[in-house]
Amino acid sequence: MHKRKILIVGTASILFLSGMLTAAAVIPPPPGLESDLIAGQDWDHPVGTLVVDHEDGDRYLYITYNTIDGWEITETHLAVALSLNGIPHTNSGNPKVGKFPYTHPAVEEPTQVEYIIDLNDFPSLNHDGYYSGTVFIAAHAVVQNPSFGSETAWADTISQQFPGNNWALYFTITLE
Repeated sequence: MHKRKILIVGTASILFLSGMLTAAAVIPPPPGLESDLIAGQDWDHPVGTLVVDHEDGDRYLYITYNTIDGWEITETHLAVALSLNGIPHTNSGNPKVGKFPYTHPAVEEPTQVEYIIDLNDFPSLNHDGYYSGTVFIAAHAVVQNPSFGSETAWADTISQQFPGNNWALYFTITLE
């Protein structure tokens, strides 16, 4: 099955320029998006990755948390929405991770957690079985490591912070 392109908003021009620089070469679509999972309010502890993938013709979006270097996941909270306002948040704009629609408070595999998001839950993305559009994602985790203790972590793709006084992050992807 061919992989559908999943682009970070704002990178289309980079991909276009890359294509122009290698006009003779065919550039295959990326297999998905991989983001760092960063712990600590100073974004100074890489603890793993978050992988977002969508296969061509598939109605599911696959989002997988992976940890590295002895870090283990104790909780995950995930929000997928069609706008930033669709992610649960306070009046000041801080995300309410406890209200995120996808949560995994009891983790069976401490180094990997996968969510399978049914894109039919977002009717405006479904174009006769072809899924396209922009999706906002906030991926939060509670992680622990014997050397560092317990930390909260966010997927850090483009470092878009939520409005309000916090260090929480979100990112957007475009399904094409």
